[in-house]
Amino acid sequence: MLAVALLIVIVTTTPWETLPTPPGGGVAPDAARDFARADIALEDRYHRWLWPAVLGATALTLLATLLLGFTAAGARVVRAVARPLGGGAAAQLV
Repeated sequence: MLAVALLIVIVTTTPWETLPTPPGGGVAPDAARDFARADIALEDRYHRWLWPAVLGATALTLLATLLLGFTAAGARVVRAVARPLGGGAAAQLV
């Protein structure tokens, strides 16, 4: 019942049409208007340093998921973790 009420509120209060184009057209973003070159360079260096960590964490997560999902050892780990929660299918999925 609550889900139906939420759905009704979302459908009736969401503006479904897009905003009109502003007079004079859109404005291209320009970081140099708000930040010094040194600030922009610092941000670029930070993100260049951050990417290897992000990609490494993504690869590690994918590897762990594949190992848990497609190996017998992963199935044993999932069963062992689900055992204190009742060991059923729902506990194994969680």
